[in-house]
Amino acid sequence: MANSVSDILRVAAVQRYGGVDQFVNVFHFRIIALPTPNDNTSLLEDIGEKLSTAWGEIAANIPTGLEPDVIQVFNITQDAPVGIGSWDPGYTGGASIADAMPTDDAALVLWGTDVKRRQGRTYLGPFSETVHADSRWSGTLTSNIGTWAAALRDENPQGNGSELRLGVYSKSGGAHSIITSVRIQTLVAQQERRKLGRGS
Repeated sequence: MANSVSDILRVAAVQRYGGVDQFVNVFHFRIIALPTPNDNTSLLEDIGEKLSTAWGEIAANIPTGLEPDVIQVFNITQDAPVGIGSWDPGYTGGASIADAMPTDDAALVLWGTDVKRRQGRTYLGPFSETVHADSRWSGTLTSNIGTWAAALRDENPQGNGSELRLGVYSKSGGAHSIITSVRIQTLVAQQERRKLGRGS
């Protein structure tokens, strides 16, 4: 399948905790420029590079139990799978040897858009206890998450030439809204399905 400029991609960044439990974050990107050659392999490599660059910004705050698994990509516009790719070797997982916070404790990132009352949410984690105090995340972590968010929003070409625009996708309207702001909640958020043994 040949992907096209303006196609919207659903990207599931899959990681595993302790080699067993899945931790999945889903993003939606619009293709701004195609890779060379324009094939699924090249696109998957570029997406793996983009995600690895972003997670590399917070790797020092993530416990060593979290490791990258696969990246699943689906072309929503063409209603067809792009495939399953790998994370770039630049990110190999968490680097903190400190004790981990409970796996359902998360840092909440809110993506504001140019559409009234449309906001995206991303729950990040787990993180180590060293970046937490009194039910709040440290300034170091929130700063690093800000850099993580900037890396995901960066539209500069990846290694094969792909340019990707992060947005907030509406299933009901099929719209891919432009992100206009990023807010990182300092208060620890909860994502119950990430309790070990429950889900992803």
